[in-house]
Amino acid sequence: MGLLGGVSGAGHAGAAYPAIAAAVCAVFFGVDVWVLARGRMFSIGLPRQTPKMITYRRGAMLGAFVWGLDTGTAVSTFRVSATTWAALGLTVLGIAPPLTGVAYGIGFAVPLAVAVLVPRWRPDDDDGNRYEPRWIPRMLQLHVRTVQVAGLVALAGSVVVLAGCSASHGGPSADGTRRSPPATTADAACPAPAPVQPSTVPRTLVTGAGGDGWYGSGPLWTQGIGAGMTRAGAGYRLKYGSFTLDDRGTMSPHAGRPRLAVHRVDAPGTGHASVRAYGNATGNGDKPISFWPTVIALPHSGCWQITESLHHTTLHFHVHAP
Repeated sequence: MGLLGGVSGAGHAGAAYPAIAAAVCAVFFGVDVWVLARGRMFSIGLPRQTPKMITYRRGAMLGAFVWGLDTGTAVSTFRVSATTWAALGLTVLGIAPPLTGVAYGIGFAVPLAVAVLVPRWRPDDDDGNRYEPRWIPRMLQLHVRTVQVAGLVALAGSVVVLAGCSASHGGPSADGTRRSPPATTADAACPAPAPVQPSTVPRTLVTGAGGDGWYGSGPLWTQGIGAGMTRAGAGYRLKYGSFTLDDRGTMSPHAGRPRLAVHRVDAPGTGHASVRAYGNATGNGDKPISFWPTVIALPHSGCWQITESLHHTTLHFHVHAP
């Protein structure tokens, strides 16, 4: 489940990353083919499992906690398939979306809950040995090959999808030149916010930071949305200033820190917004200005809506990450 969640984000990553991820998945596919051909039970990983005696040594609460950490890391115990490593690789490359961890948690927790809750409880043996349902480990051992084959199918499918995403982003052609990606209407479908009329911008903002590129109303204003966008790994980073005005119309932090939300408009996705500590700088004509430094992190390209609010004032902006 985690691997499939990671591949679902491939279409939003940078051009080079799907190609690298496809190569990584191809390597792990080859490893698992070798494991299956040799008749081995385990793939890449440490040759150990979480000790069952840990609950007796550490107690029920701490033992269960340590057992969950050891098993939940996914790489500190036996692996029957290399799909776990492939999913981690997609995460490192920034292709896997945040829900990959949720998918892994569900895929781990649901079978564990079934194994604990479904078998009928029976008392311990007369000699004190705890009764345990033996059909569960027997079933797991009988279906190891099934899991390995399913892992191979997932890895092969991931290679195909990632390779297709890499080709769609553009790559070198037969003559060595680089193909341009197909033209899109993303800019047309994601119109930039229209600046307000300079005559409506509060005078204190115009005097301090100039009269162009202002968006806002009431106590909340921003300037130059989209102009400060830069690449950041597989995604993008947008920086700008959020200006808050007090009742007298002067720049002041007392109006409060703005609240932000970022989500993608043309596809599912969320971004991250942070408002740094209120600061001062030099603006137009060396005049002092003060604002909230605002940083928006966009995990991939697309059309994004930034919603910024302060008290009863709410601003909406669309920005296009190419």
